Amino acid sequence: MVLLWALVTAPWRQLGNQLIRLHLFVGSIIALGLFWSWLAVNVRDIYAVHPLLITTLVFVFGIRLALVAGMGALLVMHLLTASPWETIAFHYVVSVLTPVLVTGGVLWCINKVHWQNLFIYTLGGSFIGGMATQIVSGGVCLLLLWVSNSTLLWPVWDNAYLFFLLAFPEGFCNGAIVSTITVLRPDLVKTYDDDFYLDGK
Repeated sequence: MVLLWALVTAPWRQLGNQLIRLHLFVGSIIALGLFWSWLAVNVRDIYAVHPLLITTLVFVFGIRLALVAGMGALLVMHLLTASPWETIAFHYVVSVLTPVLVTGGVLWCINKVHWQNLFIYTLGGSFIGGMATQIVSGGVCLLLLWVSNSTLLWPVWDNAYLFFLLAFPEGFCNGAIVSTITVLRPDLVKTYDDDFYLDGK
């Protein structure tokens, strides 16, 4: 239902009106799918963990397009790996929906604080927000495994520290990417307000 809402209400015209944003959108889907496929770390050959980078998608495209792009990346990942297709909904909730909601909440807090400081946006939002997505997604993963009475619950629980170990790299990668794009091409970052942060309007 969330994906359907995103598909119906996403600002597709913004992508159509700017070909560079459309190319960036499609390229992000392919790149993220490849990233998830190739950089996943197997834990005891039972399950795999990987960086999310969804925070960057939310900063650049907004919540609805990030939800769609995340699904596209999952499809690419499942096509390239041996991941069973019946787990795609679980992966979507853990690897896409949860980090999108966390990042959206972080951006909402930044807008409420209303500090005219670019570092609050780039480092506070993308770095700390990226770290939060990894930890919260790990918690949601454990919750879903517990609710579904899955046999994976205890192996994941025994290695739950990995979610905290991945938090800093997740924050660093998102912070570096968002900061770079914001500085070099701020017009491509949907959630960035040039007038507010630089002109003080």
